[in-house]
Amino acid sequence: MKNYKLIRLGLYFGFLFFVATACLKDEKIDYTPEREQGLLSEYLARLVSKGYNIDTTAAGVYYVPIQAGQGAMPKAGDTLSVIYYGYLITGEVFDASVWHSQDSLYTFVYKGVEMIEGWDDMMQFMNKGRRLECIIPSDLAYGADGVPGVIPPYSTIVFSMKMKDIKPASTQ
Repeated sequence: MKNYKLIRLGLYFGFLFFVATACLKDEKIDYTPEREQGLLSEYLARLVSKGYNIDTTAAGVYYVPIQAGQGAMPKAGDTLSVIYYGYLITGEVFDASVWHSQDSLYTFVYKGVEMIEGWDDMMQFMNKGRRLECIIPSDLAYGADGVPGVIPPYSTIVFSMKMKDIKPASTQ
């Protein structure tokens, strides 16, 4: 009998805890360009304080070179094979090439498929074997809309990537 009382008491308090926490409202984050700029500035400052060199493309994509590649840079029509992890500037992973293919590669025709502007811009600097981290502000990614349930509005996104292979269009 004593065990049943303990179980009922546990269920009762569990129910009260559930009701109490369900009534609490989640903190609403106001996603704005100003918030994004603040987070981006903090992120870049952290990288610099850790000794990383940050370069910027003409379009405004920031990138941190990690490993040099070799050979020619890709041209429109070349088939590129990339390993990547995509995450929000706050650290949450939202995509990875390993989630989509057995060989972990994302393979596509450069300038032959629609990409976010920042990704497309970064590919021109990726020869075979090159590894880098690219930081893409929202105006070169998903902008004010984001990707519902995945990438909030006005979110800078980061890709850690490595170019595994470039097959020139002329040899395909």
